[in-house]
Amino acid sequence: MRSFTQDTFYNRSARGYTLPNVASVYQHWRIIAALLFAGGLLVPPAVVDISPLPTPSGSSSASEYGLTSPSPDSLTASFAANFFTLYLEVKQAKAGVPLTEEETTAIAKQAVNQLANSIAPVADFKTRSDLTIIPGGPEALRTFAASVEAVLLSHQSKASKSELLYLQDYLEKEDGGVFPHILSIAKGYEESAAGLSVLQVPQELVEDYLKFVNATARIAAIAKDFARVESDPLATMLALTQYPDAVLELGNALIRINVLYAKNAILLQPGDPGASFVNIIPDIATKQQATQPL
Repeated sequence: MRSFTQDTFYNRSARGYTLPNVASVYQHWRIIAALLFAGGLLVPPAVVDISPLPTPSGSSSASEYGLTSPSPDSLTASFAANFFTLYLEVKQAKAGVPLTEEETTAIAKQAVNQLANSIAPVADFKTRSDLTIIPGGPEALRTFAASVEAVLLSHQSKASKSELLYLQDYLEKEDGGVFPHILSIAKGYEESAAGLSVLQVPQELVEDYLKFVNATARIAAIAKDFARVESDPLATMLALTQYPDAVLELGNALIRINVLYAKNAILLQPGDPGASFVNIIPDIATKQQATQPL
């Protein structure tokens, strides 16, 4: 059995996380791509040649750059408005002398940083007070593991790979058919987080389980932003920057849960109720080791 949670961890490790080639996300907003490479916010595995932007004439409209205007209510539109304002301020200060590529990149980085700082942190999906906490013990832990497994199974996506790999397909192949898959995965995360949050949680597991639930909900929101890459590429870029930490949080919570079960001498074998939940990380580690060249 393979759940959406397992798909999240395939083809990446918590510390050795690699982003796909993100340059094509910004084919309509090349200055953002320039920022990714030169500003160091994201480091893709390949270097892409990004031509400098032309200098605008008096009106600072997107069409003067040969670009397509983003959705008016998008983060990309907010970035563009702020970027053009900063650009014209610097150009005016230079008495109209064209800006260098380095100066343009610096302005872009400033615009993105200002936008990122203006976005309020996302609140946790649930808090400790939202959970129903019950006395623990071996029997309660076994029953709980089976309940979690049932929730995850009931919301499995039919997608064949992770949300990140589908996004990579779009970036590399411009395959618009990936979006239903990404949204299906996001729905699986979202519905799973909702179902997980109403289970009765043994007291020993509360802290780690709460992190697991909140990370699941966070990845759902991030995956939704992956699907916005055509209408709001900056939202996707910001989602990509948040994705490694969310996956790491999810993985660490699952590792600690597995350790707690082991400390309580609860060793679930394949096929036992709850085993696919408790043993997600060890199972994936075993599969990854089996595929490593000797």
